[in-house]
Amino acid sequence: MIPIYVEDPITWEKTIVPYEVVRYCSDFTKVNPFDENNNFIEQLRLVDCYWMNMGYYDVIPVFD
Repeated sequence: MIPIYVEDPITWEKTIVPYEVVRYCSDFTKVNPFDENNNFIEQLRLVDCYWMNMGYYDVIPVFD
């Protein structure tokens, strides 16, 4: 599987998104994360889902 990277919202360093989070967010948003033709809104939906489920927001992620 091709890894997905996002910028950490605190340090802005590239960090890898865990496979489980990529799969969950793909299913949840119905957006293919490997499609290079995703528009800005689709990319933003995925990043938001990644950040939420990687614990960057003040909510309990799905994978805790």
